[in-house]
Amino acid sequence: MAPTSASPEFDKVGYWSPNTASIDWRKNNYVVTPYIAEFWNAISSFAIVAVAVAGYFLLPNSCLRRFSVLIQSYAVLGIGSVLFHGTLRHKMQLLDELPMLYSATIIYFICIETKFGKVGQWFPFALTA
Repeated sequence: MAPTSASPEFDKVGYWSPNTASIDWRKNNYVVTPYIAEFWNAISSFAIVAVAVAGYFLLPNSCLRRFSVLIQSYAVLGIGSVLFHGTLRHKMQLLDELPMLYSATIIYFICIETKFGKVGQWFPFALTA
C-alpha cells in the first residue's frame, strides 16, 4: 500500500531528522521546506513573539514589574515554540513547554496578589517550589 498523507511514512527526511521530541502531532513534517519540520506551526508561533514584543514596548512605564515579566515570559514561550516546531527536538520541546508553565505560574501570582493584596515575600518562592 502506498503511503498516504495521514500515514507516518509520508514524513520527509529533513535537516533536523530524526525527531527526538516526545510528541509529534502526526502532521506531515518537512513538507514546505527541508529546514523546518512543522512549517505552519513554526510560522504562526512568530505571532506570539510579535505580540509579546509589541506588548513590552506599549506597556506604560507606570505598569507593574510583574506584567513586564509576564510579557517577557510570553516572548520566551513564542521563541521556544518556533524552535520546537521548527526542529522537533527534545531540548527545543522543553523551551516550548517550560515557559508555558512559568507563564501560568506568573498569571496565578498576579491573580492572587490582585485579589488578596500583597501575600508576602515567601509567596513567589512557594510558587516556584
